[in-house]
Amino acid sequence: MQTITLLFDPSRLTVSGNEYGQTVFKEQVAPIRQKDEVVTTIFPSNIKIVGMSFAQGFIHDIAEEYGAENVKKYLIVKSENKRVIERFEEAIKYYD
Repeated sequence: MQTITLLFDPSRLTVSGNEYGQTVFKEQVAPIRQKDEVVTTIFPSNIKIVGMSFAQGFIHDIAEEYGAENVKKYLIVKSENKRVIERFEEAIKYYD
């Protein structure tokens, strides 16, 4: 299993946008992610709100590769903020 602490501007409180979610995944996770391995991503404490579109963009590659129902087998999201984790749960549930 790999663990990645995501990097965002320390003054940033929110992340949103499908395209931005895909970009963050592609730039910070994909380069070190091993195929078929679990990756844990840690959101920094300054991120308080994650938009649904960001979460869906962030999980896009894994959902397309393994199916939305299997995202949690390959991606673990951690945060001090419970709302961040809940948003990813919703994104997985409603991914189309």
